[in-house]
Amino acid sequence: MAQLDLRERRLSAVLAYVGDRAVVHASFARLAARDGAGSLGEGPRALLAWRMAGREDDLSLSLVHAAAGGELDLAACDADVVVLVVGRARAELGDALARRAALAEELSRAGPLPVIVQFERDPSADAVPVPELVSLLALEGWAHAAPREDADVAVDAVELAADAVWRAIEDTSCAGAPDPTPLLTALRDVISASVDAAVGAVSARLGAELQDSAEAIAALSARVVKLDERAVSLGTRLTALEEAQRALTRGVSMHEASLGRTTEALRDGLAATKQLEAAIGALDERVASAAQLAARSATEAEESRAAVARAAARIDALERSTSRALDKVTASIGSLPAAITAADERHAARSLALERAVQAGAGPVEAVGARAADLAARLTQKDARDEERILRVEALVRAAAAHSDEKTASVAESLEALLDELKTKKKGWFG
Repeated sequence: MAQLDLRERRLSAVLAYVGDRAVVHASFARLAARDGAGSLGEGPRALLAWRMAGREDDLSLSLVHAAAGGELDLAACDADVVVLVVGRARAELGDALARRAALAEELSRAGPLPVIVQFERDPSADAVPVPELVSLLALEGWAHAAPREDADVAVDAVELAADAVWRAIEDTSCAGAPDPTPLLTALRDVISASVDAAVGAVSARLGAELQDSAEAIAALSARVVKLDERAVSLGTRLTALEEAQRALTRGVSMHEASLGRTTEALRDGLAATKQLEAAIGALDERVASAAQLAARSATEAEESRAAVARAAARIDALERSTSRALDKVTASIGSLPAAITAADERHAARSLALERAVQAGAGPVEAVGARAADLAARLTQKDARDEERILRVEALVRAAAAHSDEKTASVAESLEALLDELKTKKKGWFG
């Protein structure tokens, strides 16, 4: 049964675990690895001392394996709470039913005890769901610690067992009913008597201290009266000092306000000076840029006048060369009729000379006829060459005239474009 350690001021209880030895010892090992737990003990029971870390109550639990010797014996364990460890594999259902029956028989013999059912985690596919296990093993009347994702089921079972211990201690039976836990009842009585005795001692000590405090209070009252009189005098002086301080504060505030306004005015003047300097700098930059632009415009105007002069000179040269070419062509064309006339005259003279020669040498007709035929052929060839030469001269004259017209038109177009460009108003820096 639960015991009270008066020296340590701590309750101690025993949790008896019922289940497969390997599974129970695995739960003990997980609990021993946590902060606040003791180490596993030696021997078949594998006792583990567990302190409830993080709780307001001070409870020490001893965890033992109730069936370590082979047979279930809760009386030998002096158990306060029973923890039934149940596996969820279907192959273990027979063993679980046997342990459930043995535990029910032992509880009927040893007396009623709180029972916590600890369902182990089993991720296998043939694991039996917890609700089905509760129904198959008839565990509806006992508290359950089911597996959770974010907690250890062994810790949940210990927490439930600790709550069951405290509920058993706090539970009071009805009058006339048999007390199932006489030791716990006696323990409650001892605790109540101890509390009453402690309260009486504390009350007596407080009474003596209050008597001493009353005398001290009377002495303090006399001192308080004197202090009140001094306080009134000090209050009057403090009032005068406060008035002087307020007047000084107002004067300082007015001076600070005036100083602030002066500072703001100086800041505004400094800002205006900086803006004026910036504007003067910008104006200087614009004046310098305008001077550079004027110099550049003068240079461009001088270059434009030089370009116009060069273009006019080139146009004059082109006009003179075109005029000379036209003069030559005109002279050639003018001498062409005279040349043609001279050729015709020569041809007529030769024809006349030939006729005369024919008339003079009518005797040797064969010789003269051959020579006449040869001369006629030569004259024909000469006429053909003269005609071809005349055609070539006419073609050259026409080509020279066309080229002269094209050149003149191109020069006129270039001159007009240049004059239009010079007449166009160029944009400068100021517009």
